[in-house]
Amino acid sequence: MCCPLSSGDDDGPSFYVDQIRRAKKTRRCGECREDILKGDRYEIVTGRWDGTIDTHKTCLSCMEIRDHFACGSGFYFGRLWDDLEEN
Repeated sequence: MCCPLSSGDDDGPSFYVDQIRRAKKTRRCGECREDILKGDRYEIVTGRWDGTIDTHKTCLSCMEIRDHFACGSGFYFGRLWDDLEEN
């Protein structure tokens, strides 16, 4: 089984809210940096990592690829394509 995404040694977030929404305005995917156009569905995650609350928006294509290659072991937001290229 190939699990090339970095999971790190972090404890993970102290809280994590994951939703699929429909964009009311153009957004940018935090992974591929392509536009998420008004009306497109996308993933939005809000959580607290290391005491800082952060929000990440991901297009559904990148979300599917990330979920396949993370293999349930975790990942870092914004590193999908770098991690896949490195590994």
